[in-house]
Amino acid sequence: MLARSLLLGCLVAIPGLHFMDALGAQELSYQTRVSQGKGSAAEAFMDDFMQGPAHEAGVPGALVAIVQDGRLVLLKGYGDANLDSGQAVDPETTYFRVGSISKTFVGLAALQMIEEGKLSLDQNIAEILPELGAKFQYPVTVRHLVTHTAGFDERLVGLGAAPDETLPSLSQIALEQYPGQISRPGDYYNYSNYGIMVLAAIVEGLGGEELATYIQRMVFEKLGMKNSSYLIDDIDTSHLSRSFARGPEGKKIEIPTMRLRYFPVGSVFATGADMSRYLLALIQGPAALPMGEKSYALMLKALYTPAQGMGGSAFVFYERYAGGVRFLEHGGDWEAFSSLISFSTEQSSGIFFSTNGGSNPLLREELMQRFAGYLGISGELPERKSAARPLEDYTGQYRYARYEHLGPLKIAGLPMQVDISVAGKNLLATFPAELSDPIELYPVGENSFQSRDPELRVAFRVQDNEVIGISGTFLVPFFLERIEPTESMQWFLTLIAFFSLMFLTCLFLPVARKVLLKMQGKENPDEIEDGNDVLREDQRKSFRLLVATAWAHILFLLGTQIHMIATQQQIVEAVPGSLKALLYLPYGLLLLVIVLGIRIPRVWNQYYWSPALKIYYTLFVLAGVVFFQVFWYWNIISPVRG
Repeated sequence: MLARSLLLGCLVAIPGLHFMDALGAQELSYQTRVSQGKGSAAEAFMDDFMQGPAHEAGVPGALVAIVQDGRLVLLKGYGDANLDSGQAVDPETTYFRVGSISKTFVGLAALQMIEEGKLSLDQNIAEILPELGAKFQYPVTVRHLVTHTAGFDERLVGLGAAPDETLPSLSQIALEQYPGQISRPGDYYNYSNYGIMVLAAIVEGLGGEELATYIQRMVFEKLGMKNSSYLIDDIDTSHLSRSFARGPEGKKIEIPTMRLRYFPVGSVFATGADMSRYLLALIQGPAALPMGEKSYALMLKALYTPAQGMGGSAFVFYERYAGGVRFLEHGGDWEAFSSLISFSTEQSSGIFFSTNGGSNPLLREELMQRFAGYLGISGELPERKSAARPLEDYTGQYRYARYEHLGPLKIAGLPMQVDISVAGKNLLATFPAELSDPIELYPVGENSFQSRDPELRVAFRVQDNEVIGISGTFLVPFFLERIEPTESMQWFLTLIAFFSLMFLTCLFLPVARKVLLKMQGKENPDEIEDGNDVLREDQRKSFRLLVATAWAHILFLLGTQIHMIATQQQIVEAVPGSLKALLYLPYGLLLLVIVLGIRIPRVWNQYYWSPALKIYYTLFVLAGVVFFQVFWYWNIISPVRG
């Protein structure tokens, strides 16, 4: 229980991972406003989805636009933009925050600069931002940025910004927020807010004006998106949809609008009408987009593929294959908004969908599966083939690579673990954090495997004849890094249980010891046969120090998790000074443990304690030492690294 609370205290601050329960299913009768497509097959399709899966997920409101055969066939709003006032979602006037779809507009601006000759796909970033480039362990190119393959670590602390904070230039933010690199560029896809932030800094520098102004002029205006902006001050906030989550006892809680320091990667506010224009332009190509044929072809081109037959990354957009049909798409999650834009040039069709709350993180995935069926796309799963190596070679523990390896929220990576084991002729993927049901994978090619439900294709990455990770696409492309058993969630929880047992039982040790000695007919717990007063007092001091050290560890754990929960929004902006100070306490705890450790020879050779108490004392010291090492490894001790 202690471990679970500690993990939740760290994880609730992570954007896009809604560990706080979202709105539960409730009786919904959506009020709707149709701008285009009333009575169409597309409307019937979406009405069915909203009254089915969206209703079950408790979605308060949604925007949807559907393009089919090159025409906008539906633009509609569902439900409430504001639960308190009952304001309806209007596709023409209601603003939703589209989250990481904002990154695609940075991509369009970068494509324009490539077309103008100001930038090139394989240009070294150090040539453009030399001060930042000097920090990179490995050289990074524009290609690496737009395909999320630069090898950057995740960065959560500093992602947000205080409302009244004056932000420096994007290049300065990129310099200050550099998270380090955890792999060589090009090794694997690891979705990176920071990577697109660097691309935005390049666009701002080459454009000669603030990024929000540049994209407003060079992208939004040219697309006819008059009601879209990166800046909340530019929009009519009376028409801004609120987002909602479920709090204690099912009470609906409005999520406050949080400002992003990394504003280019997730801050765009737009109406459904504007996003329908964007979706249509992406499908129509250069005739509607502010770019030429070559740039459009580059935008669509597959620039990174983890393995043959698998989806990877184009220019900022990532790939999805449905029945052999290629879609390019991008999702977005921030606060409780969840959005998706997906299009296929083969089908001349696509969809934009955005909600302002809900309890099903896979709702967009279910929508895309249904949308493929609506378009008449079908396909068969690949047939079983022989694996390239014995199935046992693939077994082990893996972790989703998108977490802070070097930062103060490293522990947030613990639940993102997948265990691979052999199940007959197949592999079985299980999730210790119970984030999903087990998934069975059957071999379909060299180091490639497929599952049937959900339909998921993965490829094991082999280096120097050893399996080191897993690539795949589910919601977005992902990479799972292979980890040692001592880094696993199971090992961490085992150690937490060991610490908890030692510290908690020690709190009751004085009472338990007195009861035990009374049962043995002894009145004084410190009774010593030879009457050595000095030794008796030394035993008392050791016993009191043991109990005091246990109390100190328990109070640190409780204080840290309470503080993290209370300051979760501030942690996204920056680690509060009070938390930094609190995380220095383990050094004092370690000092207490060392003092106890120095006394171990005396405890065993001179004290008249029972063998059980001597063993307990020694195990307690061991727990204290390991406690410090584990918390140091998981960055829960100052100085806050990263």
